[in-house]
Amino acid sequence: MDNRQDKYPAIFESERFAHRMSFDQLRWVIKRISGRPRINKGIHPDELRHSYATHLLNNGAPIEII
Repeated sequence: MDNRQDKYPAIFESERFAHRMSFDQLRWVIKRISGRPRINKGIHPDELRHSYATHLLNNGAPIEII
C-alpha cells in the first residue's frame, strides 16, 4: 500500500474501471473463485472475515482491536 502511486485509498479496486469495488462485486469474485474444481465448499465474504479474526486472535492480537 505504501508504494501505490494512485489516488484511490481502496484495497480492492475494479480492473475495468478504477474505482472502489462494491461489496456485491467482491462477493461475485469470491463466488467465482469458490466455484473452481478443487474447492469443494462455497465461500462467503463473512467466512473470510471470521477466519481472519480467528487468525488474529490465535496469534495474540487483543480482542479489543479485533
